[in-house]
Amino acid sequence: MIRPWAFQSAIKNQQSAINHRYLRHVPHRAARRYIISMSTGTGHAKFRCAQCEMPETSCQCDKFCCLCQTTIDVRICDDGLMYCEPCRNACDYKTSD
Repeated sequence: MIRPWAFQSAIKNQQSAINHRYLRHVPHRAARRYIISMSTGTGHAKFRCAQCEMPETSCQCDKFCCLCQTTIDVRICDDGLMYCEPCRNACDYKTSD
């Protein structure tokens, strides 16, 4: 016959042992190295094209606004789609710069 209190007591002992070993502290220098090595992508403020997944400077896709189909002053916004200046202002979309 298994005693429920003995089982619960064993689980509590294991949990407390785990909690005492883990100090929840990562040195600032180690965290910075980890973040830098794990960062990917094009950098802080460059957006990628939704079609070719290239940065705006390397994108070779036909550039036209996805709302009004104009080809004048078209830029890639944060959602990866291309918008002209009037549509960006009307919809409050931001470009990478």
